[in-house]
Amino acid sequence: MFEKKKDLWKNCFILLFLLNSLLFSKQYRGVLRRDTVFSGRVVIKGDLIVKEGVVLRILPGTICYFINEEKKDFTIKKRVKDTEVDFGFGRRATLIVKGELIAEGEGNNTVEFRKIPEEEGRYYWGGIVFVKNSKGVLRHVEIKDALIGVAGLDSSKVNLELSKIKHCGIGMMLLDDTRVNLSGVNITNSSTSGIELYGNSKVMVEGSIFEENLGKAVVLNDFSYVFLRNSRIIGNKVGVAVYDVAKIDMKDNIFKDNEITSIGITKEVPEGDYTWSGVLNLDHDVVIPEGKTLIIEPGTVIYFSTRSVRDSKVLKLSGGERVEVGFRGLVDIVIKGDIWAVGEEKKPIVFTAKSKEKGYWGGIIFVGRSLKSKLKNVVIRKARVAIYTWDASSPLIENTKVVENYMGVVACENSVPILKFCKILKNVYGIASYDYASPSLRMSYLGSSSKVGFGTRGSSSPYLFKNEIKNNEVGIGVFEHSSPKIEKNSIKGNKYGIIALDQTKPSIYENVFVRNESGINLNDYVDAILLKNRFILNELALKYEVTSNVKMVDNFFKDNVKDEEIHGGKVVTTSGILKENELWRGEVELKGDVLVPSGITLYIEDAEVYFPDISDYDLDIARVISGKKEIITNPGLCEIIVEGKVIIKNSK
Repeated sequence: MFEKKKDLWKNCFILLFLLNSLLFSKQYRGVLRRDTVFSGRVVIKGDLIVKEGVVLRILPGTICYFINEEKKDFTIKKRVKDTEVDFGFGRRATLIVKGELIAEGEGNNTVEFRKIPEEEGRYYWGGIVFVKNSKGVLRHVEIKDALIGVAGLDSSKVNLELSKIKHCGIGMMLLDDTRVNLSGVNITNSSTSGIELYGNSKVMVEGSIFEENLGKAVVLNDFSYVFLRNSRIIGNKVGVAVYDVAKIDMKDNIFKDNEITSIGITKEVPEGDYTWSGVLNLDHDVVIPEGKTLIIEPGTVIYFSTRSVRDSKVLKLSGGERVEVGFRGLVDIVIKGDIWAVGEEKKPIVFTAKSKEKGYWGGIIFVGRSLKSKLKNVVIRKARVAIYTWDASSPLIENTKVVENYMGVVACENSVPILKFCKILKNVYGIASYDYASPSLRMSYLGSSSKVGFGTRGSSSPYLFKNEIKNNEVGIGVFEHSSPKIEKNSIKGNKYGIIALDQTKPSIYENVFVRNESGINLNDYVDAILLKNRFILNELALKYEVTSNVKMVDNFFKDNVKDEEIHGGKVVTTSGILKENELWRGEVELKGDVLVPSGITLYIEDAEVYFPDISDYDLDIARVISGKKEIITNPGLCEIIVEGKVIIKNSK
């Protein structure tokens, strides 16, 4: 008992000593406008901003404590994928570097950035944020308990050596054109990721450790790049994850005790069970079994008969029923295992029907997970469905031409094919997505489809990013409860750029619509977000039904024949409560009170609205005024009562 009391008094004494030392520490807040040196114990209250051209130097042994007091509304909003992130971190105290930060500790005399001792829990303070063209040198530094240990934005440059980042939400997050060198850095016990990269950010990692991060150790997105050498990736949920067109080069690393070693990394040229080369003629189905790999060498040409002499019966469970995969009577390649068809720019791999035969061959059908499957520098012609993905399959398809097929790509049953730098043109239907599939099409050309370029339905959620969608009957068709994300595409010369209907939820961000007969056409009960799109030289830029819920922010219209056209439902409520959005045009004679409830919009356009002398239907709307409940409407008089929204144009 005496020993326990002794330890308790000892801990109390240490805490009192730390609190006493904080009282006599130097305290900073606001903006550093001249070169400054930190030493000893420093307290940062709220945000501290190192102004452009200013150098903050931190000497060995310095401890910087962050207190979430006197925090101002300083925001740094950046778009990360589909989410807007505020790197001002709300009420969390943050060190924001616009100039230069030099924090140089020594082996046993480090520089620490941490929360104050009496505060509990992780992510107490925001982190260190480098913005604009700022610079940072951090050597023998420890960063603890921040929301994001180090964030690099814009074109900042940071060297981090012989340091530790631990117990943070995210160890490091890098955006835009940030450049970072890590040498001898330990990033451990992050709640999500050790380091996340977006945009064109680049990191050189040497002799570092990523250990026991609860999510991914290293995550690459967009166009980012990592060189990882002589490092240890140990005990993370995922070692390395590579998405989009990001790239990682690795040499002499140790991966140990991670639940998943890597995502999105395929070894160049796997060991294969079947190899095709030269010129082949196929007149029957080919099935690659689970666990086996088909390798097709560069320059190989496969000619398919348009009639199969032997069909393979492959059954899958779909919607509770067993269905046959493949096309009866046509020649298919069915991939239960994997396919590695990687051609060269001047020696592509070609899949096509025999020139003298009319009609189509079947297609390449993925029915397994296909985690190692890749098609690159490939041409696929004259197929019923060139690429057909099922069963959560996720083949990677790059620099591939999908030309003159009935359907280019069909993704269904939770599959997630990734297509980038592809040309998908002159097909009847370019791409179709349904049944919870989530395909992505990036930096590709999708054109000259005689019906639909990209069609989505059945609760699928595809992602279209930075594509050229041109000269299709319908560029993008959104049907049946699907929710595509359509971002930064050039949508040009189509009859209909985007058509959406059937209770869909498209998110349409930062696209350019040029010379389409109709840019965007939103029909009944569509829930759409239109953000920062540009509409130029279209016949009709935007058409939507009043029953749609359309949120529009910062869209730009120029030189269109007509910018906007609203179509109304068949219902005009002349007395009572509106049940859905309505459009009133022409002469409208009211009979009694009309209530526009919250969440409903009434459009009155080119209309003359007549009110009767005496209302046939009164609504008594009460409010508490000066502590008393009073009726604020006028009994006997006809009124339009608005709780939602009314938009009036050219009306009386």
